[in-house]
Amino acid sequence: MEYTICKAIQDRRLLHFYYGNYPRTVEPYLVGTTTAGNAALRCYQISSGSASGDVPGWRLFLISEMKYVLAQEASFVPRESEYVRGDSQMTTIVCAI
Repeated sequence: MEYTICKAIQDRRLLHFYYGNYPRTVEPYLVGTTTAGNAALRCYQISSGSASGDVPGWRLFLISEMKYVLAQEASFVPRESEYVRGDSQMTTIVCAI
């Protein structure tokens, strides 16, 4: 699954997946290992559901909890003014914009 996500990051493609029983559509920015040792995706959720109801917004999703991950045909322009490189919640970065 990391390959699919990293390829979407490289190609600037939207991702669609299910997480916590909600469909999510996101702009993927970074895959890495969190300080707790979990593989995770840093992204900007642009639509679909959320338990908090706060959409759109920046999110961190555990890759092990993501289901039915699909890269979309639609691309996105990175939010350069909002995105902070070198995510402080990650100990290792696998791929990033």
